[in-house]
Amino acid sequence: MLLELILAGSLSFLGGPDTSPKMASDTIKLKEVVINSKLKRYSSGLSLKVVSPTELRQNRSALLTDLLSAQAAVNVNSYSPGGTSNVSMRGLGSSHTAVLWNGINLQSTMNAGVSFGNIPTFFIDQVVVQQGGNGALFGSGAIGGVIHLDNTLALNEGHSGELMQSIGSYGLTYTGAKHTYSNAKMAISSRVFYTEAANDYKINSSDNRNNQINARYYKGGIMETGTFALTSNDKLVVSVWGQDGYNQYPPMVSNTMSKEYDYNRFLRSAIQWQATRKSIRFNVKSGLFNDWQKYRNPGIERSNHHSTQGIIEGDAIVVLNEVSSLEGGINASYERTSSTNYPDIKERYRPAGALSYRYRSTNGGLEAFASIRQELINGSTTPTTWSVGVQKKVLTGLYFRGNVSKNYRVPSFNDLYWTGWGNPDLKSEKGYGQELGLDYLLTKNGFMLSAKGSFFNNNVSDWILWMPIGLTWTPINVGKVWARGVEANFTIKKQVDKAVIGADLSGLFTKSTDETPESSKKGQQLQYVPKYKGSAAIYIQAKSYSVRYAQSYTGRRYYISNTDWLNPFWLASITADKTFNFNKFSLRPFARVDNIWNTDYQMVNGYALPLRTFLVGVSVNFGKRD
Repeated sequence: MLLELILAGSLSFLGGPDTSPKMASDTIKLKEVVINSKLKRYSSGLSLKVVSPTELRQNRSALLTDLLSAQAAVNVNSYSPGGTSNVSMRGLGSSHTAVLWNGINLQSTMNAGVSFGNIPTFFIDQVVVQQGGNGALFGSGAIGGVIHLDNTLALNEGHSGELMQSIGSYGLTYTGAKHTYSNAKMAISSRVFYTEAANDYKINSSDNRNNQINARYYKGGIMETGTFALTSNDKLVVSVWGQDGYNQYPPMVSNTMSKEYDYNRFLRSAIQWQATRKSIRFNVKSGLFNDWQKYRNPGIERSNHHSTQGIIEGDAIVVLNEVSSLEGGINASYERTSSTNYPDIKERYRPAGALSYRYRSTNGGLEAFASIRQELINGSTTPTTWSVGVQKKVLTGLYFRGNVSKNYRVPSFNDLYWTGWGNPDLKSEKGYGQELGLDYLLTKNGFMLSAKGSFFNNNVSDWILWMPIGLTWTPINVGKVWARGVEANFTIKKQVDKAVIGADLSGLFTKSTDETPESSKKGQQLQYVPKYKGSAAIYIQAKSYSVRYAQSYTGRRYYISNTDWLNPFWLASITADKTFNFNKFSLRPFARVDNIWNTDYQMVNGYALPLRTFLVGVSVNFGKRD
């Protein structure tokens, strides 16, 4: 079994785990820096939220679903903790949010989704939420937004590492280990994790059962990353991520039982070469992803699926002068899926070419970019996509930004080929997005104030909807959606002696309506898209301890029509940790309470989620410390 092999094989690397980023770093880096090189180059005009290192550390024993649930810009729908979940942004669907791991899209070839409950936060070094699409830069699916997941390694830091163990409510356990070694020429990191939960939490069901059933999961994996400085101008980056898991599918609260489950496994590998030759920078990357799933519903259905995706991408960045550069790139993707639910093996070839121009004035007061991309699918063209973004300094600390883009999403294999239901004549979805915003940043004498506001608009046509044709449901290009809204984010930080006291406040209003001609729901809010969403947090961060209280609000969400909805809900959590430093290691006990006020809520109609839960753990860190 993959899980047993990777866990056993990795233990030999554990010479001493890596220390987490220290609080002192947060007091200095009042504004977080994007590490993804492409996103950094073209961030002007885009709305970005960089999850802070402290918040990442406080969620290291969690899955990515839990981290993203606290972000006001992200709408999360989850059936159970650690189970099936999806995210969406800017009032659009889950298939309209691209998810990039080290620059490579993780969206499934089969259903265009990403299982966020299968991504451990422990394996990610930076999370950036990009609100708004940019298909010219990031390809298919980047209509509503992009979530960037990146790994990074530093040279010349020697041995370091971490061992972490936590336990929580309803049989939750989480084990993580990491070891890193680096010198002047290379850096190598090994990480492993294993987590499981019974998920037999209390619910209110119509059949009077007191606890959730058939919601157990376990999952574990390994990630190996390496950075090699081949010369002063050449760098090689290698990443391998393997994972194995089991998920049960809980019943709706109105049902008495469920026996559904699946086994899932994936192996992802990527290699990247970065080089500089005079005024030209090269970036060549390739990836090979394999995903397996065995779905079982005893006595009713059993199906097996295997997807393979191969990607190669090359970019050349030509520095034209001190203020501008030109970037050209090619991308080729091969997708292959075999499934019990398809009549035969399906394949797809997707070559693409892109061209981008970037300008940045010598004083940084004006930044702008323009990009265009054309993709082919098995020789047929998809919609040409483009984007234009600008950021202009208005006053000291005050910046205006805006962007306009045309984006797209290719149909998934399930849409095209599902036996008896799929529609091979589907066209790609097309979308136009616009955004205008103001950003203000003030830093002075250990004080920081950041304020951001944006107006956004998205129009999507040829939306793929599954509709009844006679007695059969089939996908067709009939949908039109208009999503628009406003969002605001505020952050205040103040350094007091050796600690930082801070507060975050975010709010989002989204009106996302069905504009499909002849639709019985025309003008109605889309299913599971709340009009109002917000979050707030207050925290204190010091070198040896941190405490954070966070509260979020999710407004009314319709699930059938505008007469059937899920009630709004508030969720609150508190996390705390304390670091004890010794001669050769440090000890960091931590604790967390979620859903403090015992709210009874649902993210998906009919699927109950836990009331108040607790988690405690400890992290032992060795090696380099700040």
